[in-house]
Amino acid sequence: MLGPLRSLSVWLVPAALLGPGLGLSGAGGPRLCVAPLVEMDPPVIIRPYSPPPPPPPIRVVVVPPRVVVRPYVAPAIRFAQPPPPIRIVPAPVFVTPVRTPTPVVIEDRTTIIEQDPVDDGTEGTMDDRGAGLRAARRVVVGGGYGGMILSGDDSSSIGSSYRLHVGLALRQASVGLRLDLAPDALEVPADSGRPTSASYMISGLGFGYHFNPDGLLHPVMGASVELHSIDPDDGETAVGFGVGGRAGLEMEYPLDFGSLGVGLDLTAHRRLISDDDFPTRIATALAFGGYVDYRF
Repeated sequence: MLGPLRSLSVWLVPAALLGPGLGLSGAGGPRLCVAPLVEMDPPVIIRPYSPPPPPPPIRVVVVPPRVVVRPYVAPAIRFAQPPPPIRIVPAPVFVTPVRTPTPVVIEDRTTIIEQDPVDDGTEGTMDDRGAGLRAARRVVVGGGYGGMILSGDDSSSIGSSYRLHVGLALRQASVGLRLDLAPDALEVPADSGRPTSASYMISGLGFGYHFNPDGLLHPVMGASVELHSIDPDDGETAVGFGVGGRAGLEMEYPLDFGSLGVGLDLTAHRRLISDDDFPTRIATALAFGGYVDYRF
């Protein structure tokens, strides 16, 4: 809202702003404008108008085209070598001469060659397998049962006996230890003067030979050096030395591993020397019986 007029103000205003017919000056120049000074709430400050400065001039530079001259470089010249010549090798030609076959006359002639086969004991008949097994070195372990006849100048006796043998067999020969024990086979005088039972034992180191190697049944013969001992129930053991002879018949049956032997034999024992206190005058013993052994 305009306030009360208090004073006058004189302004020098460009004519362009006032327009024609305003002001106190001529056309085109500044005009003197008289206007009352009016207080405005809020106050408005009027300043003279200043036109903006003109834009800077634009400078255009024209650059003439330049010509660049470069030296000419000729391309490198390469000389290519010609490929190696191709050699054509003709394939070989095989010529097989044709011959007229000579007639062959075949005569019917049969030649039989007999030769003993080498047998390791695993094939063939039982006889062949037995021969193959006997050709190898084997350990023999066995035992049996039989009887023993004791005979002397003053008395004689008979009793059962147990047998045990172990040895080594090579082809038809064998060597080993044999033991014959006849428990309570006889009676002898004791230290008290009364008769007492006594056991008789014969152990020997002997050699044997088996006949008929190509068969299953083998006659056997052998000899041995022996130790005789007598053990009374009431008294001390006495020993003596002697010799023995053995004869028998044996059968050997081959197995997948080793062989089984079964036999019957008769062995004569003769005591030659003994202790002075040997309790009996019996010097001869005859042992008989059967046995079974395993050979591997």
